[in-house]
Amino acid sequence: LVFRYPSETDPAWVARFRPGSVDVSVACSPRFLETVGGTTVLQCSFFGYPLDQVLAMYLLGNRGILLHAAGAVIHGRGMAFSGVSGAGKSTLTGLASGRPGWEPLSDDRVIVRVGEASPTLWGTPWSGEGQVAEHRCGEMTGLLFLEQGPTHEIRPLTPGQALPRLF
Repeated sequence: LVFRYPSETDPAWVARFRPGSVDVSVACSPRFLETVGGTTVLQCSFFGYPLDQVLAMYLLGNRGILLHAAGAVIHGRGMAFSGVSGAGKSTLTGLASGRPGWEPLSDDRVIVRVGEASPTLWGTPWSGEGQVAEHRCGEMTGLLFLEQGPTHEIRPLTPGQALPRLF
């Protein structure tokens, strides 16, 4: 995977990985290096978007998925609130933070992990406008898609209707 800034010809970074392997090799532009105490180190900002997202999805493999969604543990159960930017994820998370029994996980991106037991919903280190990023989890029990509209309603979706919205 090669990432270039539109205004530059040389790659900012190149990530090499092979499906099924947990090894990842990342080569970066010298602009991401700095000298600290005589040692050359990577700048912390190097692992930003989109590399952080690609690595998270790669390392999850077939054990989970990274969703553009807010998440909360509500009375011990994980609920994800997916939506495009501006749909209300950060607003919902802010309102939830003051409710008894609600523990916000993230206001922008969550991880759903699958395994032998029930799926779990995890907070991530990537927050949105609400700056919510908690390292906690809960058994996932639901997924809601947020949309702004003139009315308040909840309507069930078939798997065929839900899948395209996740992408």
